[in-house]
Amino acid sequence: EMLSELKTKMRTGLSISALALASALAAALAVPSDANAVPLIEGGGANLSVSGSDGGVDVLLEGMVLFDTVSANLLELTFMLENNSDSVANVNNENRVTGFGFSIDGTVVTITDVDADGVWDAVFDNGGINSFLNVDVCVFSGQTCTGGGNTGLQVGQSATIGVDLTGTFQAPLEFTQFAGRFQSTGPNQEGSLKLNGGVTPKAVPEPATLGVLGVGLIGLGFAARRRRKAA
Repeated sequence: EMLSELKTKMRTGLSISALALASALAAALAVPSDANAVPLIEGGGANLSVSGSDGGVDVLLEGMVLFDTVSANLLELTFMLENNSDSVANVNNENRVTGFGFSIDGTVVTITDVDADGVWDAVFDNGGINSFLNVDVCVFSGQTCTGGGNTGLQVGQSATIGVDLTGTFQAPLEFTQFAGRFQSTGPNQEGSLKLNGGVTPKAVPEPATLGVLGVGLIGLGFAARRRRKAA
């Protein structure tokens, strides 16, 4: 009877430890939903999302950007994006992403040149690109930043795109105002959309939280060892 009671207490303790560990992990990975700018720090990054609807047909571009190099004269960014829009007609080019844009804010931000990988091209305007929601940089696969052509990221496709900016950059800097352009939208694939989206920090547990997680894992291991010995 005493052995059975001991085992019950151990199982209860193990369950409580697991619950505490799960709570700590959830807190560590929590990302504020109202954030619209992320500090642009080398080695950091941001989660990106643009969504909307045209005639009841939803469009969605999501992914992340990594801040590979951040210096006084060079910003090297890597975008990993996926077009998760609806496909209603199951035809090529519907709800395709033909461009995306972003802005860099800071004490001093002067872009002198921008370059993108592969079939993608890029343009910039330090005063904001009027034709595309006033973003600083527009990355596009069509004929121009305003669209054209049948290229782009089709529904269900993903792409990794490197974008290099040269100029003068003085910290602190922020990555902000991510936007997306969709073409051949709507039930009849006759529309187009330019939409501002969300920018949130990548979820990285803080050192103090990692310590809590470590203590929780040690506790789970110790409880498991005691249970094996009791058995």
